[in-house]
Amino acid sequence: MLDFLTDVFQKGYAYSSVNTARAAVSTINNTGAHPLVCTFMRGVFNLRPSCPRYSYIWDASIVLRYLRSLSPAVELNLLMLSAKLITLCALVTGQRCQTFHAMDTKHMHISDGRAIFQKIP
Repeated sequence: MLDFLTDVFQKGYAYSSVNTARAAVSTINNTGAHPLVCTFMRGVFNLRPSCPRYSYIWDASIVLRYLRSLSPAVELNLLMLSAKLITLCALVTGQRCQTFHAMDTKHMHISDGRAIFQKIP
């Protein structure tokens, strides 16, 4: 196991790739939790730490300022109102686009002034 992981590491792969290889081998072989393997993985992490997924953080206030300019809501066409709503939902929930794409009004219940989407069976 250590020879294999060392080979993966020496090929220049990042910690996450080496860890994925360790996890894959661990599904058929229990050596992934061995103390030497754990020590090796700590060393790999220290030498090649994981990089952040995103290199910058955007300013949500710019988006909110633009959305605020889209008012009053009764004067917006359906496309702009939908875009404003889905953008606000994305900012509030942190969900990804495919989650919003999967939403269906057949699974929406409106009560007490709010809409609740149930999980699609």
